[in-house]
Amino acid sequence: MPKTKAEIEARRDSVMVLHLGGASTREIATLIEATHGAFSHQTIAKDINARLADIGAARDDTDKLLNRHVARLEQLLRKWWPRAVGGKQGDTIILPDTKAVKAVLVIMGQIARYSGIEPAKRLAIGGDRKSGPVEVVAKPPAIDPSKLTDRQLETLAEIYELMTNEDADADAGAGSSAE
Repeated sequence: MPKTKAEIEARRDSVMVLHLGGASTREIATLIEATHGAFSHQTIAKDINARLADIGAARDDTDKLLNRHVARLEQLLRKWWPRAVGGKQGDTIILPDTKAVKAVLVIMGQIARYSGIEPAKRLAIGGDRKSGPVEVVAKPPAIDPSKLTDRQLETLAEIYELMTNEDADADAGAGSSAE
């Protein structure tokens, strides 16, 4: 008798719990027989491979989402960069815009965090009166996008939307005051 999709998914959930616990496919087949019926160790292996493929696809989706966010941040960086560095236009010297500098630093920080290249932070702790505090390098953990939950990715997307909306509002305000 064919199993429903829900029954197959429930079996695969059970199989993965046992697999991640270290059980072999033959052991898993024996252990799930009481709750899911009799299955060969080959079917169990197919279940494991199917779930691993699902996880791989989810990881690919996460990588695509991360790459899309970084590309958007880079687009924002290109937009703010000329105003942040200033320059020369003809004989006129254009001073850097402090708001643009702040925006560039925030965007660069986001790109660094997403890319896992954020610099180590230096902390001064302990020590004594004579030698002073001891400098310690505390490197923040790199973000592994494959380990982010859907909710965390949604939060990042919301933050991005807020950033882009603020930038659009700032541009609208800057454009109207300059005219």
